[in-house]
Amino acid sequence: MGRKSREGNSVDIYHIVGSKLRYLREDKGFTLEQLCEQVNKKYGLQIKPNLLGKIERSQSKIQTDLFIHLCDFFEVELSFFIPSKKNKQDQILQEKLDELLQNPTGREIIRFLTSSPNQKWRPLIHEMLKIFIPQIEIIIHNAEINKPQKVLKAAKSRELL
Repeated sequence: MGRKSREGNSVDIYHIVGSKLRYLREDKGFTLEQLCEQVNKKYGLQIKPNLLGKIERSQSKIQTDLFIHLCDFFEVELSFFIPSKKNKQDQILQEKLDELLQNPTGREIIRFLTSSPNQKWRPLIHEMLKIFIPQIEIIIHNAEINKPQKVLKAAKSRELL
């Protein structure tokens, strides 16, 4: 499923692009329909929500022009989506972040942790994430285990007088 990078590591670029697009969309508070409406209006496109949904789930490839328009719309560089050569620890951190972004609870936690508008906090946040990712994974795991189970109860028969 993944593509091979020059170094021989398996890299699923469509998965990375899709999860990061979903993160950006949800971070701005857009539904798929709202994002399509805004992007179509701004750039004169005719993108459908189901296409963006498939791109987010890495079920469809993204066209270059749409990719560039979305980068412009979200005000991010193309490099935001491209895995860079990193040391092993940073690569593991990025993989774990990508996994967390697939989970709604994980996205909320990451969004909260990275919500500081001040750029000087980014290095500190990066270091904090290295420390807290294992705890975040445990929180998500426990939340999924402890979800209240829906229990269907039989209706009580009415007593006749």
